Amino acid sequence: MSDDRKAKILVVDDRAENLLVYQTILEELGQDLLTARSGEEALKLVLAHEFAVVLLDVNMPGVDGFETAALIRKRKRSAHTPIIFITAFTDELRVAEGYSHGAVDFIRTPIVPGILRAKVKVFVDLFRMNEEVKRHAEERIAHAQERSKREAVEESNRRLAFLARAGAVITKSLDRGVTIESILRLLVPEYCDQAVLAEPDSAGRWQGTWARPGAPSVPLARSAALAELPKEWRESIHRVMTGGQADHWPPAIAECAPPPSGLLALPLHDRDRIFAVLLMVNETATRRYQQSDVAMFESIAWRSAIALVNSQLYHEIEHADQQKNRFLSMLAHELRNPLA
Repeated sequence: MSDDRKAKILVVDDRAENLLVYQTILEELGQDLLTARSGEEALKLVLAHEFAVVLLDVNMPGVDGFETAALIRKRKRSAHTPIIFITAFTDELRVAEGYSHGAVDFIRTPIVPGILRAKVKVFVDLFRMNEEVKRHAEERIAHAQERSKREAVEESNRRLAFLARAGAVITKSLDRGVTIESILRLLVPEYCDQAVLAEPDSAGRWQGTWARPGAPSVPLARSAALAELPKEWRESIHRVMTGGQADHWPPAIAECAPPPSGLLALPLHDRDRIFAVLLMVNETATRRYQQSDVAMFESIAWRSAIALVNSQLYHEIEHADQQKNRFLSMLAHELRNPLA
């Protein structure tokens, strides 16, 4: 057995010849044996080491064995260290007093070597088993922490890869309809069961697109507003438009039985105004949005808003260019007639 795996045994006796006897008897156990010749010296060793068992002489000058045991028990680290009293007197009164001070056993002098070794070995084996259990527990905790860190890194890489792919998909076209379809199909069905991108016009009338897995996207007509959507969805969209913050239900910390559909509504900003809402819906209880998911989809909403604003600006520029071309064409026609 290596030195760092040996159990420590403390023997306390004010007589050197007794200590020598105990050392001779216990050396067969192959453990680490420490000795002290007073209660004060024993307490110093208890502060510095963790012992499998303490053999304590009752009759010592100064701090006797009972007082030493009481002080050992007061310290949290050694409160449960087994203490075996060694004494020539084992009357009922003394035994009761010893047990009240934390004794687990008594050994009468003169010592019988076989009995002493057997009793000490029991506590040494118990101590080593407990240490082994603690070591395995620490290893399991370390492995769990390592696995958790590895999973966190993998999840982070997965999210970064998704955001990179999302940036490419969302910005692949300047056509507004194509951009909206790309945003919704990026999310459905991989990250949600259904998705809606809704936006009000200047008169407050709603329009949008509703995407479902395995079916073409459905335009939401202005005349019907959001009436085609379930009530909970409409309420979530309106909360985002009025509050300006993401609406998440159920929250990541909530426990619902049975759980409702998971809703995540995100505002799309153009400078200081909200011009649209992206709603994601999960209908399965096994897939719920955590706070880390909300942060990732907020980034998607931010990229989507930029792409839609850019498509709107491109449309306005294209419209202005068409207006300019029509004006120049008309001007050229008007100038040609007088010259002719």
